[in-house]
Amino acid sequence: MSFDKLLGNDAQEAQRHVPIIEAPERVKAGKSFEVKIRVGEKPHPYTFPHHIFSILVFLEVENRPPLLVLRYDPFPPLVEPRFSFFLSLDTTSVLHAVASCNIHGIWEGEKKIEVI
Repeated sequence: MSFDKLLGNDAQEAQRHVPIIEAPERVKAGKSFEVKIRVGEKPHPYTFPHHIFSILVFLEVENRPPLLVLRYDPFPPLVEPRFSFFLSLDTTSVLHAVASCNIHGIWEGEKKIEVI
């Protein structure tokens, strides 16, 4: 699964827009683990003129269509674009986080999680 990164060739903008997924590299099948998501290596603004208005989290498993597992709409824009949740997997998967900025468009981050 791949979303177009509208400004993906701009490294400076990418530092503030690409979602960062923090999760274990390997997990035990069926065991719950924490996933943390934040937008950008450098903090993204969260003001009314410039903010992240939606973050979608998809789970991609081989030979299956992507599954939307979470939607986070930080509003008003005074709420930081970061959150955590718990997940349990039964097979190796790729998590995709897609952030929508009201000025700079759509940005994607991904992380593969191996199930042992």
